[in-house]
Amino acid sequence: MLELGTGAGYNAILGALNGATYVTCTDVSQVAVNNAQENIDNHQLGNRVTVIRSDVFDSLPSEYKYKFDLIFWNFPFVHINKPASELTDLERCVYDPEHEGIDKCLRDIKQFLVPDRGRAFFAFSTTLASME
Repeated sequence: MLELGTGAGYNAILGALNGATYVTCTDVSQVAVNNAQENIDNHQLGNRVTVIRSDVFDSLPSEYKYKFDLIFWNFPFVHINKPASELTDLERCVYDPEHEGIDKCLRDIKQFLVPDRGRAFFAFSTTLASME
């Protein structure tokens, strides 16, 4: 299992506690990575859950040692009215200017999924998002 944008690691930990053999989770924010690692350690899952600082797949090489049966992303859904170059690290966690992260994910996801059986699931809030 791979969770993109893990935040505190909730879904990654839930996956491991419910039978995922191995879980990798990523987040663009170092604060989120640290928080997720603390939660992974608190649940004694360090041998099965790895957290990596990454913007979508950027820190996962294309020949990553794992292919995933499941990739999950509750992607950024809040609109912030300022240029992308002025966003803070925290703001980048909840806002994807010009949908760059989503485009990158959809373009590259296939190489990280197990062929013929890997699945991707995305969550999105229509109540908090800018309706473009």
